[in-house]
Amino acid sequence: MEKNEVYDYLAKVYLDKQPITRENKKVTSWKRNALFLIVPSIIFLTAYFFLKYPLKTYQAKNYYLGIRTADDFIKIKYYFNSAGPKTMAYAIDLRDLDLSGFKALRFEARHLNEGSLSLRIEIENSLKEISTCYVSGLESAWKEFEVNLEEFHAISEWNNLKSLSFIIEEWNAQAKEDCVYIDAIGFSKKQ
Repeated sequence: MEKNEVYDYLAKVYLDKQPITRENKKVTSWKRNALFLIVPSIIFLTAYFFLKYPLKTYQAKNYYLGIRTADDFIKIKYYFNSAGPKTMAYAIDLRDLDLSGFKALRFEARHLNEGSLSLRIEIENSLKEISTCYVSGLESAWKEFEVNLEEFHAISEWNNLKSLSFIIEEWNAQAKEDCVYIDAIGFSKKQ
């Protein structure tokens, strides 16, 4: 046995190494060249696909955005006497909510006593624009309401909303003592 053969034999036995031959070099260089061709082509095709078909076209279309409050439903209890406040309100902090593209505010409401009751809805954005809209027809049974956002004329930008308020005013309530419940608040892209 020659010296090189002995080294190769010992390396194979103790280090589990194969002697380097020309055939091994060809296979290694072929794999490396293929890797340099395949990886850039995959990156190029992926970039082309995302540039031609942006992700926004494949995102799920959310048609409804629900607003969750701390309680199960909003409860506004009021008692309008001569010395007390003339309005009662419940405000929801929207934290710069972006509603551009949405068309309507939806909610369910009811009150306990018989008689007519109107509810004032107020929206404020980050520009301190405040707009109001009135909803009438609250009954003692749950009723679903839908308010077109175009009715809030004073709001020019819908991308940074600060608050949504439900307000009961004394002059809009037939009963001077009552409780109003509001639930299932959300914004819809469909009308």
